[in-house]
Amino acid sequence: MQGRLTCDQAAAVLFDYYAQRREPTLNLPPLEIGPMSCNQTVEAVLPQVVCADADNVIYSMWPQT
Repeated sequence: MQGRLTCDQAAAVLFDYYAQRREPTLNLPPLEIGPMSCNQTVEAVLPQVVCADADNVIYSMWPQT
């Protein structure tokens, strides 16, 4: 992947992240998914995943219960 991601490509990156990390856990090393580095933010009250590379930043919220 180079340049800006499409919505489908961004969804695929997040899908791969959640497939490997099903529960929010702080202080884990980043996951490399394709050219992107992904990890959970340290804001545990409202956990979210952030993935970034040179051209893109995508994020997703964990389901709130």
